[in-house]
Amino acid sequence: MQYVIRKAIIETGRRNDSELRENLSDLIIKRIQNSDNDLRRIVLNEAIETIPKLTSNALKIVTLCFVLRYVKQESKNIKELIKFLNDTKSFLDFHESEAEFQHIAYSGCGQPDLVSGWNYFKSLPVTYPKIFPILLETESIKKFNVPINTL
Repeated sequence: MQYVIRKAIIETGRRNDSELRENLSDLIIKRIQNSDNDLRRIVLNEAIETIPKLTSNALKIVTLCFVLRYVKQESKNIKELIKFLNDTKSFLDFHESEAEFQHIAYSGCGQPDLVSGWNYFKSLPVTYPKIFPILLETESIKKFNVPINTL
C-alpha cells in the first residue's frame, strides 16, 4: 500500500493537474477499502499506475468506449435508451486524433482499433433485443437502397 501511495504522490507531483489528483485520490480510497479482495486490489493498483499516463482527453475516450461497449443499460424502451445515451454526452467532447488512440493502446488501456473495430449501432439488436427485436442483415438492407458504408 505504501508503494501505491508513494507512486501516486510522485505522479501528481509531475503534473499540476487537479483532475489527476482527484482521480488518484478516489482510486487510493477504493484501494484501501478493497485490500482483502485480490482481483480488485490488483485492478486498482494497475489503475493507480496507469491513470497518470492518460490525458483528460484519453480518459473521456476510454470511458465512452467502455460505457457503450460493456455497460448494458436495463432500458425497456427507446426513450430510456436515449436518456442513457444522453448521459454519455459529457464524454463526447474529446479531440479525436490518431495519436491519441495510439497512445491509449500504448498505455495498455485499449486496442489500436478502439473505435474503428467496433460499431455501436450494429451491437444494439444484440445488446437490447427487446427494443430492437429484428437483427437486420446487410443483404436485406440493400434492397432499401441504404448505402452499405453507413451500416
